[in-house]
Amino acid sequence: MRELCAVRGIPFVALLIPIQPAVDPSAAKLLAARAPDAVRQAGFDWNLSTRQATALLADLGVVALDPSDALRTARRAGPTHFDFDGHLTPRGCRAVAAALLAHRDVIFSASAATDAPGR
Repeated sequence: MRELCAVRGIPFVALLIPIQPAVDPSAAKLLAARAPDAVRQAGFDWNLSTRQATALLADLGVVALDPSDALRTARRAGPTHFDFDGHLTPRGCRAVAAALLAHRDVIFSASAATDAPGR
């Protein structure tokens, strides 16, 4: 995909949407309480998948944008994810859109970073 975008001059950027417990402490607490004792005792790292994806994408030369901080900030005003399925609420979508807008320089400079197919 990166090469297809590069030859067309289209920025190729990955947007990583964090799982609800990574930005919502009450969801994290609820899910942790439902986990088996052994899992609960081992602890949870709700941001692990985002960090791993960011590292993998960096190794592949793909810019990854993580709106976790924007979602955490938006969460103070109300839910950013629906409880029943974890998708973003309208508030969560606005927070992600604002994060994208704030990083537009990164997004559009990504096309320069991916100009060479096979990079």
